[in-house]
Amino acid sequence: MVTPLLPLWFKLYLHATELDINMIYLASYLASMVSTLLADRVERIMGRVKAISMLRSISVGLFIVMAIIPSLIVDSVLYVVRVALYMVTIPMRQSLSMEVIASEERARGLSITGLARRLPYSIGSFTAGVMMNASLFTLSMITGGLVSMLDPLLYYMFFRSFRGEDR
Repeated sequence: MVTPLLPLWFKLYLHATELDINMIYLASYLASMVSTLLADRVERIMGRVKAISMLRSISVGLFIVMAIIPSLIVDSVLYVVRVALYMVTIPMRQSLSMEVIASEERARGLSITGLARRLPYSIGSFTAGVMMNASLFTLSMITGGLVSMLDPLLYYMFFRSFRGEDR
C-alpha cells in the first residue's frame, strides 16, 4: 500500500534528503541481490511455504515498526533488512507458482496472479497517498502493514499442505 510512496514518506515524515533516500535504496538493492542468491539455501533449511510465510511476516512486522519508530537511521536499517527478507522469498514464490500451475496454463496463471497483486497495489497506493496528503504518515504505514500481513497469512493458509518439492 505504501511501498511505492516510501521515498516520499522518508522525505516528508523523516526529513531525509534526496541523497539519504538514494543511499537507503542503494543499500536495499544490494541487500536484495545477496538475499536472492541465498534463496535456495534458505528454502532448503526452512522449506518453501514456511520460508515464504515466516520471512514475509517478519518483513511486514519490520514495516510496521518503521512507522512506530520515526528515526531515519533506524528506519533505514529496518527498511534494508525488510527488503532483503522479502526479496529472498521471490524465487521461492516463483518456483511454487511453476509447480502449482499446469505448464499449459502458466502464462494465464501468472497473469492472473500479477493482476491480483497489481489491483490492490493501485488502490492501496491511492489510499496511502490520500492519507499522506492529510499528514497521516504513521497511519498510512500501519494500515499498509496490516493489509500486507494478509499476503503471508494467505500463502500459509492456501499452501501449507503443499508438498511438491518443499522440504
